[in-house]
Amino acid sequence: MNLKPFWVALQFFTLLPTPHLKQIDNKDLADSVLWYPLVGAVIGAILWALAALLMPWFSSLVVAGIVLLAWVAITGALHLDGLADCADAWMGGFGSKERTLEIMKDPVSGPIAVCVLMTCLLLKFALIESLLSSGFVFGLMVIPVIGRLSAVLLLLTTEYVREGGLGDALSQQLDASKAWGIVIVLALVTLVIQPVLALCLFTVSLVVFMAWRQRMIQRIDGCTGDTLGAMIELVELAALFGVALFIGFTG
Repeated sequence: MNLKPFWVALQFFTLLPTPHLKQIDNKDLADSVLWYPLVGAVIGAILWALAALLMPWFSSLVVAGIVLLAWVAITGALHLDGLADCADAWMGGFGSKERTLEIMKDPVSGPIAVCVLMTCLLLKFALIESLLSSGFVFGLMVIPVIGRLSAVLLLLTTEYVREGGLGDALSQQLDASKAWGIVIVLALVTLVIQPVLALCLFTVSLVVFMAWRQRMIQRIDGCTGDTLGAMIELVELAALFGVALFIGFTG
């Protein structure tokens, strides 16, 4: 089995150590998309193990803070950076596609980006704590998978608007049949194993996915790397809400 695309995906989405990769071509990048959910599972497994290790020793508030810190550290805040860029661009772009794309390339974050990031992290912290205090630590395993599955779905359904960019290579050479197969199989497996949890997760996550995708198309006629990163953050947040709904329904 060729694991090079997996290492590419792990290197792209995390700061975890990977083998030194030489001559990464567009085909490797496109094939790496198929491994995104597994990278999410790796992240989730680390968060799950960390929480399980710490819960007997610390309060759920302390563990939630440590888990959130680890989550940001593992991903290198990559998706948070995309969310911040989008927040500034959507507010400062004034409805203009060109101005929005220009602002997204600016590395400086304004007050809108700071407010959005603070709100996102506070909500994540609160939802992680509710997850831990209810004893549903396994939920941490599922959330990063859903987030990266949304990235696969976005690349399958949405045009990449920056020519020559990294996402351009991903979307143009992506094996759509295999990617759709992965999305469908993972959704069906989750529905079979835990139907109530799956319905809660997928309903909330799909609503957020469709709403943000529609905003992208209306403003910039497609997606970029920043909007993809923002999508992952927003869908992860939505999935955490889905788990909270599941906990509420099941008592």
